[in-house]
Amino acid sequence: MFPRARFSGVVAVVLLVIVAVSGCSASAPMAAPRVVKAIETATLTAVDTASASVPGTTPSAVLQSILSPTSSASLMPTPEPMLVPTQVPTLAPNAEPARPTMAEPTLAPSAIPTLMPTSTATEATATPQPLLEPTSSATAGASPTASAYAASGKIIAIDPGHGGAESGAVHVTAGKVDLVEKDVNLTIAWQLASLLQREGYRPLLIRQSDRAVNEPARDLNGDGQIDGDDDLQARVDVANAAGADLLLSIHNNGDSSPSTRGTSTWYCADRPFGDQNRRLALLVQSSLMRQLKLAGYTDAIDGGAHDDPPLQKPFGHLFVVGPQTPRVSRPSTMPGVVGESLFVTSDREAKLLSDESVLLRIAQAYLDAVVAFFSKE
Repeated sequence: MFPRARFSGVVAVVLLVIVAVSGCSASAPMAAPRVVKAIETATLTAVDTASASVPGTTPSAVLQSILSPTSSASLMPTPEPMLVPTQVPTLAPNAEPARPTMAEPTLAPSAIPTLMPTSTATEATATPQPLLEPTSSATAGASPTASAYAASGKIIAIDPGHGGAESGAVHVTAGKVDLVEKDVNLTIAWQLASLLQREGYRPLLIRQSDRAVNEPARDLNGDGQIDGDDDLQARVDVANAAGADLLLSIHNNGDSSPSTRGTSTWYCADRPFGDQNRRLALLVQSSLMRQLKLAGYTDAIDGGAHDDPPLQKPFGHLFVVGPQTPRVSRPSTMPGVVGESLFVTSDREAKLLSDESVLLRIAQAYLDAVVAFFSKE
């Protein structure tokens, strides 16, 4: 609730809007828009002033409470717009990837990230090279028309794992953190969004910057407490609300031993679309291995695609792709996977994850898997 005096002031301004609009429409129709605009500005100023005294209350929420007294706040997070990047951030050690500039629904071909096969796993490209085309055998030889038809209207939800206070795995050198999983995941996600849009898909970035998704923090899964599970529920809710066709949760792995490395993909078979989850996971895993080897990582370790019970998560399943449980109030409604590209904690693989060209290879792998998945529908 906000102070009675401020509330009365806002109500008075709203009443003034009604009276002024009525008077203008009756006596001077042509002048009405200018008068309404001036009063609208005054109204928003009053609402801003009122809401400023209420912690956690936005002007739009205050105005909504005035105009619709019987409405109640929804526990569902508002889906972010389907945004696509015009440029891909460069990942540098100790630096968070900058939020790329948002674009209109179309993306200029020149803004698509470029990639050229490298002779070594860590060789950086100094100048833009020709765009890397999909290498998936499932899409080779497919006509542009057929590819565009398969992509038409498909919404691909991209969930960059972790964010905000949740860093995920980290790499440490000489006692100093020099690579953070949440940043790597976000960079791959932006690159993938660019590639997906180029192919005619509609990418939905669930997290677009270094932040939590459940903001302001709420108990979204109804277990009586606010914690990391609520942020995961927020991610699922955004994908569901958008009517996404696929959900790709992008992660990289971590282990106590710096020698542990490998690539794996996880899915949940205990879903109505469990077979589709498995097929997508197999496609993602094979594409990741192919692209990593093209990047020069010829001895990359294939950890395989697996159903999620061996991970021993609470109630037996991963949150974002699993079924309804006491943790998951509203499960995802589309096929999805959790990809673990490489180990951030491995000295060797951390070096790869610090190379933007390798990250683009990983993004390309996800794209190839998506194209192959829909091409066989």
